[in-house]
Amino acid sequence: MINNEQLPDLYKQEASKFTDEQLSGAQLPAATKNWLKNNGLPAASEEIVLGIHLPGSLEEFQFNGKSCWQIGYEWEHVSIIALEEGSGAVFSLNTAKGTPQVFINTDLQAFLTFLQYYKQYQERKSAVEIPIATYSRDEMLKRLQEMKNRTIAPPAKKKEKFDQKREFKAMKQFFKQNDAVAIQDENNWWSIILEQVEDNLL
Repeated sequence: MINNEQLPDLYKQEASKFTDEQLSGAQLPAATKNWLKNNGLPAASEEIVLGIHLPGSLEEFQFNGKSCWQIGYEWEHVSIIALEEGSGAVFSLNTAKGTPQVFINTDLQAFLTFLQYYKQYQERKSAVEIPIATYSRDEMLKRLQEMKNRTIAPPAKKKEKFDQKREFKAMKQFFKQNDAVAIQDENNWWSIILEQVEDNLL
């Protein structure tokens, strides 16, 4: 079993832990309740990754006549990230459009593990991407003069190229090993993310 120490990117600030009393009304699997008591939920004021916000709260919520437990939201508060009562599965619920629920992960631990993996993927990608250079008018004139005088500094050493295909394969394999159900259906939340990673859109 993992714990929050294996998820340093998510738990680097603080976590909200819950007591037996707070969880008494939640019909959730024992493993989920133990996680919420021992490790808690990441409590971040900013987006973690992929538009996911986890403020560290657990609130009961009704969706299509069923009880679930909201742990955060995706982009906007109308797109709720919630644990399904009974199974403890993680879903994205869009309350504004009345659309069907979208399956994310089998349980909370898998959801947090996937977020951690994706966050580290994003950091690896950002580390090798070359930012677009922008210059002020004075900087541009200076560079033009240096080019004219042949005194311009040599270009910086190129960073290692990011291997998107290799990263996609590794991510897909990781997802299969840790929660295969998450990518079993092409309409699942992580299946859509994987498709965008494969197309280099993320």
